[in-house]
Amino acid sequence: MKKLLALILAAMLLCLSCAAFAESTDKEIVKYDDGLSFAFVYPEGYTADTATENGVMLSIITSEDESAAAYVLIVAPDSYVEDVKTINEMSDEDKAAFAESLIEDLANPTWEIRTTGLGTEMIVIDEQDTDQDIVILTALYDGYILNMYITHTDGADVTEEEIATGIQINTDMDFLETVE
Repeated sequence: MKKLLALILAAMLLCLSCAAFAESTDKEIVKYDDGLSFAFVYPEGYTADTATENGVMLSIITSEDESAAAYVLIVAPDSYVEDVKTINEMSDEDKAAFAESLIEDLANPTWEIRTTGLGTEMIVIDEQDTDQDIVILTALYDGYILNMYITHTDGADVTEEEIATGIQINTDMDFLETVE
């Protein structure tokens, strides 16, 4: 019964998160380099400051509402995963080893695999032993690693709805390759 209730709650939170995106369908195009750009959809009420430097894209996604979560997305090529299209392609052992490499410097993390609306897997890391709750979403795309940090400036805990919003931002992001 508890599992059913948890699944229903998670589905409701996901629907609420998706509803926040329903009113904002225009994608912002961010140039990464001459051959690649990213297209983003941000949740209603959020704006982003994005820059690319030395092969790393940094996007800070914030709301005017100071109680809302802030999302920091970092995208960069990574030689460790250069031959991996998505986490889905990895064996269970490789997924676990990859997740463990991501959490080795954290104090008291837990991690799990979740699936985006497109069916791609993400590693969701929850750092539980800090003064400020931080959740990290990690995905792979054709040799790029995408790390999204979700936190609150006031130290509040990150909610399941905010995690669902972070997953939705990743789900809605497109990699646009420029043909020359």
